[in-house]
Amino acid sequence: MPEHVPADAALSTVAPSVTSEPHVQLRGLSKNYGTLRANDAIDLSVRKGEIHVLVGENGAGKSTLMGMLSGTVRPDAGQVVIAGEDVTGFDARQAIAAGVGMVHQHFRLVGAFTVAENIALGAEPVNRRGMLDRDAARAKAREVSVRFGLSLDADAVVEDMSVGMQQRVEIVKTLTRDAEILIFDEPTAVLTDEESASLFEVLRRLRDDGRAIIFITHKLREALALADTVSVLRRGRLVATRDPAATTVEELGTLMVGRQVVGTRREPTVIPDDAAVLLEIDDVSMGSRTLHGMPLRELSMQVRAGEVLGILGVDGNGQHEIVSVLTGLESPDTGTVRLSGTDMTGRGGRAFLEAGLGVIPADRHHEGLVLSMPISRNLVLDRRNDPRFVGRGGFFLRTKAIRENARAMIEKYDIRTQSAEQPASSLSGGNQQKVVIAREMERDISVMIAANPVRGLDVGSIEFVHRRLLELAGSGAAVVVVTSDIDEAMAVSDRIGVVVGGRFTGFVQAPFDRDVIGMLMGGEK
Repeated sequence: MPEHVPADAALSTVAPSVTSEPHVQLRGLSKNYGTLRANDAIDLSVRKGEIHVLVGENGAGKSTLMGMLSGTVRPDAGQVVIAGEDVTGFDARQAIAAGVGMVHQHFRLVGAFTVAENIALGAEPVNRRGMLDRDAARAKAREVSVRFGLSLDADAVVEDMSVGMQQRVEIVKTLTRDAEILIFDEPTAVLTDEESASLFEVLRRLRDDGRAIIFITHKLREALALADTVSVLRRGRLVATRDPAATTVEELGTLMVGRQVVGTRREPTVIPDDAAVLLEIDDVSMGSRTLHGMPLRELSMQVRAGEVLGILGVDGNGQHEIVSVLTGLESPDTGTVRLSGTDMTGRGGRAFLEAGLGVIPADRHHEGLVLSMPISRNLVLDRRNDPRFVGRGGFFLRTKAIRENARAMIEKYDIRTQSAEQPASSLSGGNQQKVVIAREMERDISVMIAANPVRGLDVGSIEFVHRRLLELAGSGAAVVVVTSDIDEAMAVSDRIGVVVGGRFTGFVQAPFDRDVIGMLMGGEK
């Protein structure tokens, strides 16, 4: 099977409204960062009335390529052509004027502003006195949202909205700029299945309205379900363009990582009744600690040595609060938390780490890494008392030892970077997650809490993370995987506890019945 198909080759199965000539043409685009070749002579074409899905593992060069199209990255070689005009090297403002709009994975919204104010931001309508014309802003927001079936309350405050509704605000904001080319960067990474389905309906309407849509994702099944055309990047090169009707998830996975991907699945494991209980919560309740938080009600569970417990539920049902309690960041109002038999209730996160807890947080940007710090320093963030890395009294760092440790971890965990001294912000999402995992797993831990550990990762990185977690359980640790993905929970767990509305509705043992789990997620006991 040939690996490379010309990116502008005509494919047979496209949307009925697709135009014959490409609206966007990327010709031989290359970009280097030092010795790293992020993009290597990439050719890619997108037509109006087409959804062109771009897949590739973390660090494959997708974001760099879209940066050159959206005006935030200047190419070293090649051309960007829009509607027949060479616009190579234009800036972000010029890209917007040329009809390019981008909906980012991490939203660019002001939480305290209303929907109308966020949509108007940067292109504010003004009245005769030079003041913001709020009525015009509301009218524009309503007109565009109604036109594309994106129901929004123009006066709603953004921070009070669900993630799915905030994404709609981003889309409407882009459409008010008359964008003809829409780039969606991992838009479903933080959405529920229902919100994703709603987004796909919107994208198809936008396609049928004649927009050229580029959709970046790691989720291969959704790529095939949505795409008119699928292109695959691997290590900075375009390796294939496919008609989704003529390819499979397995082929795309192989093209993405350059080898066959075998999904990790927990082998049937019998946990002895006399295995040590390494993590236990008993009758834990906690009131909401934030405006939109979920109270916890009478939670009890045990996790034994060598066991993987999945905590499963739709986002917003108390998983965040459970993780906060299990890691010592929040103290419950009632009940106890024990690590290896020791009551840790109310002792704080530092004490939990020192007692042998490892944590892979849900938000690696804000809770797992210091993005501005070098990778080498991030790999020893929680080693302030380790004499290998910190001098006597804790007043200076042993930089040589820190760098040597980083080089070893980069090799062991396949962290793809030019240098250990690059900031963590320079890494792709998958490689950032590998830094967190390397740091936590190289400590002497007995319990691991992994919160949405593979969210936003490609198939190769997912395989890597799951394999490491199962190896950790195999070494005798207790592992808790908190997730909203039923397939992930079923693949890696020995038991699954389903949480709804801050309560456990039930625990089920492998082998799992998907229908039973679905009923528990629906609130049935």
